[in-house]
Formats: sequence, structure tokens, C-alpha cells
Amino acid sequence: METDRALTRRPALATAALAAAATFLPALPAQAAPPRDPVTFTVASFNILGSNHTEHSSQWELGPRRARWSLRWLEREKVSVVGLQVPVVTATLGGSAS
Repeated sequence: METDRALTRRPALATAALAAAATFLPALPAQAAPPRDPVTFTVASFNILGSNHTEHSSQWELGPRRARWSLRWLEREKVSVVGLQVPVVTATLGGSAS
């Protein structure tokens, strides 16, 4: 009979031991979010010759044509962010391009 009692106590003892261990063990950290794919983009600094520099030039194409060429190049190169130098803004902003 004593053997039967020992067998019936083991599950209770195991349950008690697990409960005690769970009480004193530190909590596991929350599972981290899965890593994301890196974000990539292309940055360019582009010097577009201002149209006020070439208005009467025989050496350079007119500004609107160069602007179209520039836009096509930037799109072809898949540029995400571009900083332009020497764009003429007088027509859109009313400022001075000097």
C-alpha cells in the first residue's frame, strides 16, 4: 500500500514543484518583433544649370529642355531624394535668381 501512496503523491509533488518554480523564476521577455527589411533610398546632389545662365547661349540647350533631360536621368537612376543647385525659381516663387 505504501507504494501506491507514493505513486499518487508524485503528480501532486511535481505540480507543486512546477508552481513554486514558476513563482520564483523571472518572467521571460516578450518575443521581439521579427526583423524588418532595411529601408533603402538613393540621394543625389544635382547641379542643373539655371535657365537664366543660358537664355541667349549657343553653347547650352534652353532650360526647359535641360530640365526634362535632368528629370529623365533622375528617374532612370531611381533617385529618391535630390538636392538641386541653380534652379531658377522666379516664375514659381516670384523671387530673384541672381
